[in-house]
Amino acid sequence: MEAAKSKSSNNFLTTLKKIFSDRILQITIVITIISLFFARPLSADMNWHTIESVTTMLVLIQVYSYLHVLDIIAYKLAAIADSTRKLILLFTLLSVFSGMFLGNDITCLTMIPLYLNIAKKYKLPEILPATLIGMGANIGAAFTPWGNPHNIFVVSNYHLAPAIFFKWTLPYLIVAMVVFLCFFFVGVFKFVPIWMPMLASIIWALIVNWKILLHIDYSLLLTFTLFFLFISDIQQIPFVVALIHGLVGTEMSTYWTSILSSQVMSNVPSTILVGKFSKYAEALTLGSNIGGFGSPIGSMANMLVMRTFYAHASKDAKKKFFPKWLGYQIAGLIILSLIGWVIVKLNL
Repeated sequence: MEAAKSKSSNNFLTTLKKIFSDRILQITIVITIISLFFARPLSADMNWHTIESVTTMLVLIQVYSYLHVLDIIAYKLAAIADSTRKLILLFTLLSVFSGMFLGNDITCLTMIPLYLNIAKKYKLPEILPATLIGMGANIGAAFTPWGNPHNIFVVSNYHLAPAIFFKWTLPYLIVAMVVFLCFFFVGVFKFVPIWMPMLASIIWALIVNWKILLHIDYSLLLTFTLFFLFISDIQQIPFVVALIHGLVGTEMSTYWTSILSSQVMSNVPSTILVGKFSKYAEALTLGSNIGGFGSPIGSMANMLVMRTFYAHASKDAKKKFFPKWLGYQIAGLIILSLIGWVIVKLNL
C-alpha cells in the first residue's frame, strides 16, 4: 500500500516537474506576473472555449499515442517501401496526414524516432528526412483547426464557420480533402457545447488507461490560460494598446507581425496576442502557421524535432544537424511567407 502511494506521489511530482520545465510557460508566468502590477485581468477576457477545446485535443492526442496508431502505420509503410526515396516520401506524407489529425507535436515525437531507428539500422540519410518529417507535420497541422492549438484559438476568437477556415488553409496546403473527426469536430465549431466532447475525451482516456491523463501537455494549457490573463492586463494599458494596434492595423501588417513575432515567442502565444488586437483572421491564420517555420522556437514542434533528433540520431548526424536543419527551416519560411503574401494580397 505504501509502495503504491509512493509511486503515485512520484508520478505526480514527475508530471509537475515536466509541466514547469517548459521554457515558454516559464516566460509566460514571468510576463503575466509583471502585467499584474499594471492591471487586473477581467473574467470576460478569458476564452474558455479555446481552453476547453485545447484540453479536448490534448487528451485525444494522448489516447491515440497510447494506442500506438502512428507506430503501426509507420512500420507497415517501412515494410512496403522498396527504396530509400520511397521510404522518405512515405514517412513525409504520413507526417503531413498525421499532423492534420494528431497535431504536429505527437507526429514529431512518434515519427522521427521511428525513422531514425530504421535509418541507423540500414545506414540511411538522417538529417534531411527528419527535417522533412517535422516540416510535414507543421504543414499538415496548419490545415485543420485541431492540428495546431493556435488554430483552435483563431476559430474560437473570430467565430469562424468551417467553410471559411478551410477556404483559407486549403490554398496553403494545396490538398483537397473532406475531413471528419467525430466529437471533437462538432465541439470546436460550437455545434454542441465544448464541455461535452471534452468530457467524452476524458472519459475515453480513463477507460483506456487513466495514466494517459498524466502525459497531457498541461504546460500548454497553462500557457494558454496565463496568456489570456496577460493580454487582459495589457489591454487596459493605453500605450501598449496603441502600440500593438499600430502593428496590426492592416491585413498585411497583421500577416507579417504574426510571422515575425512567432520567431521570437513561438506561434501559439503570438497568435493569441495578435488575435486579441487584429480583426484580420485570415492573415493571422496564415501568418501564425507559416511563422512556425524558421527559428527553433517558432513552434513547439521545432523544439521537439531538435530534442528528438539529438536523442535518437547517430553521432555523426548530430554534429551536422543544426546548421542544415536551420537552413532548411529558413528556406521554408521564406518560400511559404512569399506564398502566403500572395494569398493574402490576392484575397484567395
